[in-house]
Amino acid sequence: TPAKGTLAYWLDRPNYEVTIDDPSTVGVPIAGVLLGAVPAAGKYGFIQKSGRVTVKFKSSTGKTTPAVGDSVVAYGGSGLADVLADTDAVTMGTDATQLNRLIGYLASAITSQLATVDLIDIPD
Repeated sequence: TPAKGTLAYWLDRPNYEVTIDDPSTVGVPIAGVLLGAVPAAGKYGFIQKSGRVTVKFKSSTGKTTPAVGDSVVAYGGSGLADVLADTDAVTMGTDATQLNRLIGYLASAITSQLATVDLIDIPD
């Protein structure tokens, strides 16, 4: 269920429409992090695009014991985030999937699937 901390993806950028349903395609434009529940169709809500924000994570992260400073990525589906495992090798220029999905860095421990993240500047 879309709620505070859920990731939003652009559905129709010119008309400011977002969705939490990520088609898991390389290059899907991330809009930002929802700062409240998703508003009804045709209504406005608030999305944070940079700075420190609470983010909702999937129930079992890619890294067994996430730590402050770990890379946080968008996880396909339901607008949740994940933490890259130390064994996830990311090679610049060859692993566009993970690099395109980077949203920031873990700034607190994950508790009840929520944690503070220092967002990178998500472009418009």
